[in-house]
Amino acid sequence: MTEITANPINECKRSIMAVNDAMTVTYELSKYGESIGPMVTILAEWGEEHRKTISYKA
Repeated sequence: MTEITANPINECKRSIMAVNDAMTVTYELSKYGESIGPMVTILAEWGEEHRKTISYKA
């Protein structure tokens, strides 16, 4: 069984695959959702620097 649905509001796609007793659900961002990528990258870089900062204080 394979089911693919798209949310009409945010255009996020969801795929459900069922093989025997195992089920896998995957999500795919819309183009608009992908626009947050640069912000997530900046936040991840901040987190890495923050980890270094608190590691030296321990």
